Amino acid sequence: MSDDEIELRAQLRALDRELESNKRKRDTARTQKQRAKRRRAESENDFEFSKTTRLMASLLFVVAGYHAGAAVAYVAHVLRRRGHPSRDDEDIRQHVESSFLDCDLEVLMPILDANASTHPRRLATVWSWYTQWQLLQWVKRKNQDHGVAPQTALVLASFDHLRQEAPAAFRPVCRGGPEVIGARVWARRWRLRWGARHANLKTSDDMTVVEKQDKAVYPLAARAPWISTQIH
Repeated sequence: MSDDEIELRAQLRALDRELESNKRKRDTARTQKQRAKRRRAESENDFEFSKTTRLMASLLFVVAGYHAGAAVAYVAHVLRRRGHPSRDDEDIRQHVESSFLDCDLEVLMPILDANASTHPRRLATVWSWYTQWQLLQWVKRKNQDHGVAPQTALVLASFDHLRQEAPAAFRPVCRGGPEVIGARVWARRWRLRWGARHANLKTSDDMTVVEKQDKAVYPLAARAPWISTQIH
């Protein structure tokens, strides 16, 4: 066999390998495309908000000053409670904003009227949820800034401050201080519900008076308003 024939056969084998590799790539691309199409179809099918969830998300979106954080948390809560797969926050955020854009303002705004709400129970739930969500943001900031999770007394004090920003008729009930057994129970359940447990956040009881005073003062720049322990 001549050198030219040997070289030609080597080139043919290399070409066969390249063709086989390209075929595998095409097959892989086709499979991935089909999978993505199925995932998108599944997402469109079971990531469908109920009418009530869309309305609640839109109400929270408005109450929060057109920021989606509280509404995203609410929708994620509803999806978990109904056994849906977890969703990316950004995906939920887009659905929340779309829900608001599609909502009927003639229905939405009368509900938000604190003086004559057309659905006061729903509005009370919105304020309750938002207040508790804001409390979680406060705890996260304190933990990040100081490296410790605020103690129960500080959590209750912050909650009492936050609830004052809700309209009087829809203000979450005062829980009291740490000397009240019911308040301590509520704080514990709130931590478990919102993932703000001491087991998840670094905590310390060995603080100076200055540190405690600093923790007790809620930064005025972080405004918040609204929620009850029951979510509908």
